[in-house]
Parts: sequence; structure tokens; C-alpha cells
Amino acid sequence: MSPDPLVRAESVVKHFHQPRRSWRGAPQVVHAVDVVSFEIRHGETFGLVGESGCGKTTLGRLMLYLEAVTAGKLTVAGHDLANMSQRRELDYRRSVQAVFQDPYGSLNPRQTVLDLIGEPISVQQKVGRAELRERVSELLRLVGLPAASLDQYPHEFSGGMRQRIAIARAISVDPAFIVLDEPVSALDVSIRAQVLNLLKDLQGRLNLTYLFIAHDLAVVEFMSDRVAVMYLGKMVETAAGKDMYRKPLHPYTQALLRAATATTPPRAVFQDVSLSGEVPSPINPPSGCRFRTRCPFARPRCAGEEPLLRDAGDGHRAACHFFEEIAAAA
Repeated sequence: MSPDPLVRAESVVKHFHQPRRSWRGAPQVVHAVDVVSFEIRHGETFGLVGESGCGKTTLGRLMLYLEAVTAGKLTVAGHDLANMSQRRELDYRRSVQAVFQDPYGSLNPRQTVLDLIGEPISVQQKVGRAELRERVSELLRLVGLPAASLDQYPHEFSGGMRQRIAIARAISVDPAFIVLDEPVSALDVSIRAQVLNLLKDLQGRLNLTYLFIAHDLAVVEFMSDRVAVMYLGKMVETAAGKDMYRKPLHPYTQALLRAATATTPPRAVFQDVSLSGEVPSPINPPSGCRFRTRCPFARPRCAGEEPLLRDAGDGHRAACHFFEEIAAAA
């Protein structure tokens, strides 16, 4: 790992304890994130992909300090999230912001654009109303909206414009790190590219670092410098974006790319792996490799020994006992 990443996760675990279904039943534990380690460097976009329920949104919520880590260590923008005073938490809230999936649900319909974007500024520092209007107007221009939008309400805007308002709110306090949780999945296809290009432009202008959570592989490829693939609470592969798409090593990554044939580069070389069956329950995950119940290459070793992320060169890592053999066969 590099000496000073913006985000560092060391064996991070997040379990949710479910109530007993009966007085005889044992308490149930949801293994949402299970012993995950990674880092995000300054100024990069770190893409996180996987099927629904794999733990990617939970990981984002941990970084936003909306959930507490069960075990391990998570450091974001110099803050150890297990040990934060109230004073440091206020500084942390300024350093780390979020843009959520639903632009219709993430904006308070009773607030004007001025209040929506200006509220984080007012919380962080004392500013007069005239100065606040000026600063919010500048933020609106930065995200491509007219200053005349100040006194309007969210229902007066389209989905793409609402997401621009949410982005303006996120950058209003000069954060270092932004969690983007499916930021374009609820938008019309015709305007997704506009919002993605805006995010890239703002990253260059403001020196932002992104965690980009998505299930659309084409979007992740376009946005990300590095990509991590999650399956059932585990990271199964990490690589530079171009390497992940040109030569995926883990059977699960290969299956995801094969399922999204329209987004797979023609030069990609991998096995014709298809997904079958359902994702196992995170309450009772399989022993050994969690993907083995759906993997066409599974062997007895996969059930008895959990594979760890291993280096395949150039920072490409995969958690599969046989990825060298599978790659050679491809």
C-alpha cells in the first residue's frame, strides 16, 4: 500500500445483528462486509462494482460515518473512524460528502435551492445572507445551472438538474472525498453522459477523490482509474480500470463482463463464464470461496480454503486459487 492514501481500509468488517425469530432461535448475523482491505489514492476515482447485496453501498456508508465499523480499521481523510471526537467529526463532515442515487428523494422538497446548497455552508461557517446567495450562485454556475434557480424548489427541475443540485451541495464545503452511490442510475440515458462529464470536470478543477459505486460496467469503466469487484461481502478482484476490462482474472468478474457484452471491449480475453443460480445468503455464506456455489471452475479446495487476494502483477490482484490456470486456458 502507498504511504499516504486518502482512504485506507485494513481488514474492515461490518456485521448487522438480526433479531431472533423465536425465543429458541439463535441470533442471526448478516455478513455485509467481511475482512476487506484496500486504499484510495488522492485525486483518483475508485470504482466499486458487484451485484445487489454484495456490500458496496454498506462500504460507502461506512466511509460516510453513517454506520460504525464492526472490526478492522478505516481511515478517511486523516480521520480514524473508530476514534473521533465531536470537534473532529465536524471537520470530517466537511472533508467527506456524498451524492446519492435518487435525486428525487435526496433533496428536501420544502427547501429552495438556496437553502439546499447553502445549509452545509452555514453549518460549517458563519456567513451573511447576501454572501451565501453569491456563493450558491457561483456553485450553480459551476454545475451548469442558472443563478435564477436560487429561489426555486426541487419539483421545478428535471432529474438531471436535481442531480446537479445534489452535486453542487456536495462540493459546497470544499470536500476532499466524495462518495458517489449510483449517481446516474436513476437518470435518463440521454443525460447520464452529461452528469458523468460534469463529475470528471469538477474532479479536475477541485482536485476531488471519488468512490464511485455502480452496477453499470460501462459507466464504471468510463469513470474509474481503479476498479474493485465485490461478491457477498468480499473483494474478489482489484485492478487498474483498463486491466480489469482487458483481462479479468476472477471467474466472477469474467461472468459480469460476459453478461454485459455491449460494454466488453473486443480485445478482452477471458473464459465464456455465465452466472447461474442465486447469490447465497449473507447470513450463512458458503465456506471457503463464497463464489464456489456458482463457479464452473470450483474444486474441493475451494470449499475448504478461503482464497486471498493475490498479486498478478502491475497491481492486479484476484482472490481465486486457480486464476493463473484459468487465464492460461483462456
